[in-house]
Amino acid sequence: MKDYSKYRGNELKYIKEVLGSGKLTSTVGNFTYRFEQEFAKSFNAKYAIACNSGTSALHMGLEGLGVEYGDEVIIPALSVIMNTTSVLHQNAIPVYADVDEKTFTIDPEDVKKKITNKTRAIVPVSLYGYPSKIEELKKIAKGIPILEDNCEHLGDLRSEIAVYSLEETKCFSAGEMGVVLTNNEEAALKARKLSNHGFINTKADNGITKSDIGVFQNPDYSRHDTVGWNYRTTEFQSAIAMAQLSNKEKILKLRRKYANIFYEIYNSRNDIFVPQFDHSEHTFWTFAVRCLEDKKYWRNYHNRFIKNGGDGFWSAWQLQYLEPVIREGIFKYRCPDLYKNLKFELGLCPISEVIQSQIIQHKFNYRNEKLFEKQVFALEKTLKEI
Repeated sequence: MKDYSKYRGNELKYIKEVLGSGKLTSTVGNFTYRFEQEFAKSFNAKYAIACNSGTSALHMGLEGLGVEYGDEVIIPALSVIMNTTSVLHQNAIPVYADVDEKTFTIDPEDVKKKITNKTRAIVPVSLYGYPSKIEELKKIAKGIPILEDNCEHLGDLRSEIAVYSLEETKCFSAGEMGVVLTNNEEAALKARKLSNHGFINTKADNGITKSDIGVFQNPDYSRHDTVGWNYRTTEFQSAIAMAQLSNKEKILKLRRKYANIFYEIYNSRNDIFVPQFDHSEHTFWTFAVRCLEDKKYWRNYHNRFIKNGGDGFWSAWQLQYLEPVIREGIFKYRCPDLYKNLKFELGLCPISEVIQSQIIQHKFNYRNEKLFEKQVFALEKTLKEI
């Protein structure tokens, strides 16, 4: 049974407006500009830069902070590989910190141990929708800038820069899209220029760069004053995102309602560790718990859940430094002189290494409550059987 209730607001209306305008790119259209203004307002920031993905937003955020060749960037071991690859894009060095076994987010005390005179940025990840301990990290950082990876979280800007993902599975979605948020004009300009080919007329608060044809088409006009890529989004994605943004609070209310139900089901179990969160902060990209039994038990649980009508659940990603691209040194071709002696070994982040294989991620991307009720039934039945 397919469910398209996720896109039943003004998405189609706005897409038709884009088609009617004949302006499909953010360099000339106005939907992306409108979305950026609304997004920044919604998350209490001055500048929002829309782009094609959360991965691009991470790269742009590091550029905005001025991360350069040889700088060190502290990231959690337990997260997606894009936290590492965005650092490699800047010819910088990823430094892995362990996570808190109770919240799955970066451990400030381990961050403190990893800071050196080369540390240029700290990138806490709001894993599964729960924000990291930003205030503690700020005290430890002592001026080292923080880039919040909120790709799995819908919370306000609390540091120098925050980045978001609007990929299909996220709390609200445009299919593929990302956003960079900051209150710093210089950082916003750097980030936007990176995403827009380094166009000389790029502005911190506006990505429309081709509005004045008389200037742009002049043979004497110089276009680029920095190195940049094409991370731009389209007017179609921005139109969908605008419609989704207007339902943000409704979406979060529904996810928290689902979370309360899962908490009640799981809380009496001795074989499952359930994190205790402040629901007013958690935005529940997924509902994540830890299976305290062995891998065989995990697999049996997973298979029975599917057999009983559940959609299945996800394991955690492999730790970033244990992915083949990092573990086997494949990444070193990016910058051989810098990375030739860099290697990461088992035991680097022991807590992350233990809990990675225990994690169960229940997807929460249901806006049709009947589909969620089916998951509840399957979960209750499965827990009675195992």
